[in-house]
Amino acid sequence: GLGLAAAAYDDKLWVFIGFVVFEGSVGAYFPTHGTLRSVHVPEATRASVMNLFRFPMNLFVVGVLQLGIAPRTVMAGLAVQQLVALAALRNFYGRAKAKRHEEEARHDSAPAEATASVTVRSS
Repeated sequence: GLGLAAAAYDDKLWVFIGFVVFEGSVGAYFPTHGTLRSVHVPEATRASVMNLFRFPMNLFVVGVLQLGIAPRTVMAGLAVQQLVALAALRNFYGRAKAKRHEEEARHDSAPAEATASVTVRSS
């Protein structure tokens, strides 16, 4: 969405389409973020962890506003950041999937071992 807006900054229709795509992405982001946060960040440290992530974002916003960077440059930079976030998300999902498979394998092998030990005891 933002990459489209940055590339076609002078064409208002494409900027609008980029805006709509971006807003749709943000609309999907917040519920997903809340779900992932509740699953992967412990309740006891959730507030501290989330505040640590807010600080760099606020620093970035203040820096952009103070430096007076052109809107096209800001949108291009945000598009690059979205690509980096996408790569990080793919990495996160890959690790979470591997961990889930490992836990399932551990869970599947536990009853077999328990059954084998019961069988040995009853023989």
